[in-house]
Amino acid sequence: MSDKSTDCFAKSYSSIDELRADYENNGFVSIKGLIPIAKLEAVQNDLTETFVEFAVDKDAPIDSAIVELDKTNKQLLYELHMATTKLISLRSIFSLFADVVVDLASSQTPIYEISGGYLLGIPKDKRLVYDFHQESNYMREFKSIFNFHFPLLRKSSRHNGTMSV
Repeated sequence: MSDKSTDCFAKSYSSIDELRADYENNGFVSIKGLIPIAKLEAVQNDLTETFVEFAVDKDAPIDSAIVELDKTNKQLLYELHMATTKLISLRSIFSLFADVVVDLASSQTPIYEISGGYLLGIPKDKRLVYDFHQESNYMREFKSIFNFHFPLLRKSSRHNGTMSV
């Protein structure tokens, strides 16, 4: 990290020009308050509703259901995960990102969403947990890509796997 370490913290932008300038200078932006809390809560509520019947800890229904299903029924966990990636509440957050892409895109060519979803946080899982993370364009059909990361259930920090720059 450079001497400008405070540049890596989320920031409120007062103009598209300021947003673009940070993106051009840093290769990323971290936008404070882009996702309204109510939208995050809607996703959390939908996930809770989906996973609660499998929860062993009703105070932590999503976490405990995921851990329990990983032990007892991986196929059902997979099916529930695939289904919940299609939640309208989750997709409504992705639409906010579309506005940012349009603001940052340097050309007027069509923009495509090629993927969207979330990863389950399964402790000590070798399938879905990475000990590094690199954002690169491995999709040959696309010249450039934008990636978005956001905390869904907990505030992100350096200690809980937030995206690194």
